Amino acid sequence: MNRIVCCWVTVKPIAMQRSKARTIKWDISGQSFTLTYGSVRGRHIDLECLRRQVVQEGCELMAELCKVADLDMKSFSLSQISDDAGLSTSLFDDERNIAIFRPYIKHVYAYLRNGNGGKPGTMNTTRTTHFMVQTRKFLQMIAAHLYRTSGIPPRAWQTVQFLYRSFGQYLRNLRLLPSSLPFIGNPKAKQMDRLIYDAFWLLPPHLGIALIFYLGVFRPVEIAILESRGIPTEQHRHYIFVSTQRPTNGSYIWKTSHLNKVLQAGTTPELSYMAATYRNVMQAIVDKHFSNLHPHTFPRILQEASNGQAQHQARTHDTSYAVDEISDGVGLPLSARDRQFLVSRAFHVWYRFTPEDHDWCQYQNYHPNEVMESHMKLALMRARPMVIEEYGFARSKISCEDRARLVGRVIEKKPFLYGKQVSLN
Repeated sequence: MNRIVCCWVTVKPIAMQRSKARTIKWDISGQSFTLTYGSVRGRHIDLECLRRQVVQEGCELMAELCKVADLDMKSFSLSQISDDAGLSTSLFDDERNIAIFRPYIKHVYAYLRNGNGGKPGTMNTTRTTHFMVQTRKFLQMIAAHLYRTSGIPPRAWQTVQFLYRSFGQYLRNLRLLPSSLPFIGNPKAKQMDRLIYDAFWLLPPHLGIALIFYLGVFRPVEIAILESRGIPTEQHRHYIFVSTQRPTNGSYIWKTSHLNKVLQAGTTPELSYMAATYRNVMQAIVDKHFSNLHPHTFPRILQEASNGQAQHQARTHDTSYAVDEISDGVGLPLSARDRQFLVSRAFHVWYRFTPEDHDWCQYQNYHPNEVMESHMKLALMRARPMVIEEYGFARSKISCEDRARLVGRVIEKKPFLYGKQVSLN
């Protein structure tokens, strides 16, 4: 046994340093890459195709929302919803929000009763079954869109445990900023010494509308239908991602295997992979294209300068100065939380779900030396064969001496830099 322990102590650090069988090889243009991860082997992914597919799925998500129970969504907006993100009380238990959801819930019930002569308490069996199928599909679309738009997504086992109401010692994960922007935060921690982790994801506005409307309108109706069938609904009252079908293991909470199937189904190869692969893909996009938004750039420098001017340490800044009502509820300073939101917002801007702001454009236009060098290398690769063809360097009928003199004259005059003189007439 001692030998095994000694070997383990020696071998484990070496194994941890070895690169795993997962690679993302970028094209020199930075607009596509080849993905190798798990069962995904050498898949070519074009960023523009990926972006267009996500945008299309966003449109399909909102179209599907209106199809469920023939709803009219024109008058519903997130600005109507109230939430105190510093409290553990769910926004779905706020009487002001319940009053907003109530007319839509009545409409759904009227839709489900249509065909039974409007008898109170009775529902059309066909419509009820169709409604449950529609909402099940809609929740799957929400989960997939969450992974593709929120930045570097959470782990699969964290996602299936997301709460919209606090449960036991765990805080609710879904909240609203004062600006009516929805976000998910404080997932269960991977670390053994922590209960929750200080991670946050900002949702694009249309996904926030879809998720909050589903939980505020569709979920109460689902619960009523399940209770009429004698199905327990305790998990449905707290967890976001739950099944409305009888499970085999007694729990209605999604399994990670089910989430992975949802992420891989009904989409293009650019987006069809498991949750763990999504984390690597989105991290690679951040590192390649959004790295200038990371905390080591201008915002971090400015914060350090402000701490010096205020004559206090970063810890004092985070605990005494960068504090708002949300900080009290989620346990993370305003500055640290907003830096995570910045990553999510960068994806929202890239997908064009939200308008660009001046600061983001400023960071986007800044390129470090290695990026400039890759651009120069790409330009030279494209220009070299064009110059050779334009000036006849590769003609086979000229001697080596004549070719050398021709190259010398072209290099001396540099016509490929100055261009040709043309007449405006």
